[in-house]
Amino acid sequence: MLYSHGDAAERQWSCYQAASTLPYPTVPEPTLPYHTLDTVWVQDYHLMLLPQYLRDASPSLSIGWFLHTPFVIADMYLTLPHREEILRGVLGAGLCGAAHRPTSPCDCADLCGFHIYEYAQHFTSACGQVLGIGGNTGVTQGPDGLFDHASRRSVAIDTFPIGIDPAPFERALDSSAVKDKIIDLQRRFDGKKVLLGIDRLDYVKGIPHKLKALEYFLGNYPAWRGKVVLVQIAVPSRTEVAGYQKLRANVHRLVSRINGTFGTLEYVPIHYLDQSMKFPELCALYYRADSMVVTSLRDGMNLVSFEYLACQTSKNAKGVLVLSEFAGAAQALGAGALLVNPYNVAEVARAIDESLNMPASEREERFEYLDKHIHGHTAQERPPPPPRALDAAAPSPHAEQQHPTSSLSHASQEWAEQFRSAGQRLLIFGLLGALSDGESSVRRNLAALAASPHNTLVVLSGRERALLNEWLGDLPIWLVAENGLWIRPPPGWESGGGGGGGAAASGSAASLPASTWEMVAEGVDDSWMASLKPIFKYFEARHAPPRRPPHLPIPPQKKTFFFLPPPPNFYIFF
Repeated sequence: MLYSHGDAAERQWSCYQAASTLPYPTVPEPTLPYHTLDTVWVQDYHLMLLPQYLRDASPSLSIGWFLHTPFVIADMYLTLPHREEILRGVLGAGLCGAAHRPTSPCDCADLCGFHIYEYAQHFTSACGQVLGIGGNTGVTQGPDGLFDHASRRSVAIDTFPIGIDPAPFERALDSSAVKDKIIDLQRRFDGKKVLLGIDRLDYVKGIPHKLKALEYFLGNYPAWRGKVVLVQIAVPSRTEVAGYQKLRANVHRLVSRINGTFGTLEYVPIHYLDQSMKFPELCALYYRADSMVVTSLRDGMNLVSFEYLACQTSKNAKGVLVLSEFAGAAQALGAGALLVNPYNVAEVARAIDESLNMPASEREERFEYLDKHIHGHTAQERPPPPPRALDAAAPSPHAEQQHPTSSLSHASQEWAEQFRSAGQRLLIFGLLGALSDGESSVRRNLAALAASPHNTLVVLSGRERALLNEWLGDLPIWLVAENGLWIRPPPGWESGGGGGGGAAASGSAASLPASTWEMVAEGVDDSWMASLKPIFKYFEARHAPPRRPPHLPIPPQKKTFFFLPPPPNFYIFF
């Protein structure tokens, strides 16, 4: 977008709008009751306007949208001239059967799905920056997604990291066709280490970066010359587009330059093919490769990494995965792979050298983790497919007939009966949690509970001892101050006159001897507190004024940093 011309961008936008309108006239207007309506899943970035078009034509449809590619960071998305229209189009996926009533909020949420959490956060951040936070037309982020104030509807935002089915690859390795091909590859590359790259010929796949890294590797690790080859399969893509034709020519020039510089009559460093592979050949290559090198500049997931690992399961000397940190698969496989920045050719070259020199024990350890992941997160098992997740996000057709308060009331009656019949009851309350500071009703309720000889009351607080004494010190209850550092029994406990139950009933609590506070941990070292104070002062100068009431004393064994919460339009972006 930084280099595009305004008129070209407008022509592209018109074409994009037209492409999004093509599918939706074929979707019939639903006529069935809401709970049996059709579900429409819109796939990928090509059709980001379609959910809203569908919603306008059929308000009661259940609509979801899934993005198969990364969603860019908000700062980059902001450069789009029609950024708001695109987001409004996607958020049309969040309008349910109640959406035609814009004056009342919608209780249900359809779904926008992404591969990984990072992409979902980028989308949420872009919505907040472009559409605004709150108000009449903005959005508000909740625990499950976004609430669109303009349409009064909710949109669930979720992640669905896709996997593969390893079984077909594992079965193929037992076939005679694949075994024969493996034997052929063993003969062809006998005595050499094989690096493998299988990518669509697309500028986001980073094939030129991989080739330049190999060039750096051969130039700076001369001991590997003649001993390592890269087999690079570049599956043709969008061959009629000028940009892809230029990419293809650039890749060919790099391959020729590297082979001409480091090759001999007996040795060709790069075996490059501009074609797709048949499945048996693909499995054989996966099996033979000592290392798989993925240098994607940005990739939604990159399932080639998963396929390579599936074909290494039955191999004695496990292969190593060199994986770009910008591929979605890095979040799932990063603990077992060698993660690299594909823009740093020296770093990629070091990772290649490390993969080829890696001890067998480390290879096994890394592969064990990777193998567990690809078999534990298959396309069939986890996570649930987006259509099922959309069903889960939609409301039950009988939601209005359900009465959750009735079941809660029944449970409450059971709990009340158990409470009444219990011989001894321990009741623990949290000050500033279940209780409110200094409210007279709190004191009355605590006193009423403490009046029963069957009840023992404990109040926990992070506040200091003096404050708890002031508020609750005369009640026959246990007090725990400063998050458990200090504990105080009920008045008269030491002399046998207390006990936490019944004293208040006779009105004798105030006449009992005062209890003393005891430190739970003896010999607490508080010398660290002096060094902490300048750190607090440093951040205090960089935050909004603290809310801490000035009259509250600072506990001697406690330092607390009070600060105002950041504004919503700040933290929603992170």
